[in-house]
Amino acid sequence: MIRCLSVLTAVLAVAPLLACGGVVPVDVPIPEIPRVETHTMKLCAHLAQANEAPCSPAEANEAVSFAGLEVRIVSAEPVRGSSSASYEERQAMKASGGEAIAVVVEVTNPGVVKVEHDFGVSLYTSDGELRFGSPGAAGAYASHNRLATAFTFGGLGPGKTKRVAHVFAAPASELGQGTLYFQKVEYKPDPKDPRGRRRNFVVDQALIALPGPAVD
Repeated sequence: MIRCLSVLTAVLAVAPLLACGGVVPVDVPIPEIPRVETHTMKLCAHLAQANEAPCSPAEANEAVSFAGLEVRIVSAEPVRGSSSASYEERQAMKASGGEAIAVVVEVTNPGVVKVEHDFGVSLYTSDGELRFGSPGAAGAYASHNRLATAFTFGGLGPGKTKRVAHVFAAPASELGQGTLYFQKVEYKPDPKDPRGRRRNFVVDQALIALPGPAVD
């Protein structure tokens, strides 16, 4: 005959957690494991409130839904400034010590209609500064690696995927520290304007943490 022992331990503060048959009683609540709020989650919450638009956060190894698309970071690596960059881009590169970060983003269209690259991608540095992309440097990087850019993206059909290159003037130390920011904006009437004038409104946004530097 099997004896049933009811054991209380210091780890489990509720009793009895297990009945003789090993079944958890329905009237005993199971404590939830608290979710650790990451920097990406905190920044997303701030942007959602500031722009009055939803914001979806993701960590470096995760994909996120944004503007009807699925986006994820494929790779991020330090690069040097490109001679194809404009004067403004070269100045930005100079300010970051000639360093830049190239980020490859995979964009998937899970929908049933063709979509365009009608959103912006920028980089939040670890100190909260927003860095915009370098189109010239991105074009050179994309050409060398057979990738698209925001300007050569074209349309993306249902179920299709493209990889897009972005380059930002930022030091390599931002790998594993910075956050990629996706933002979709629409130009529409301002409901708070008595004359009904139009302005840009953020309608969707997402954040993905940059992966850390590659380990040799």
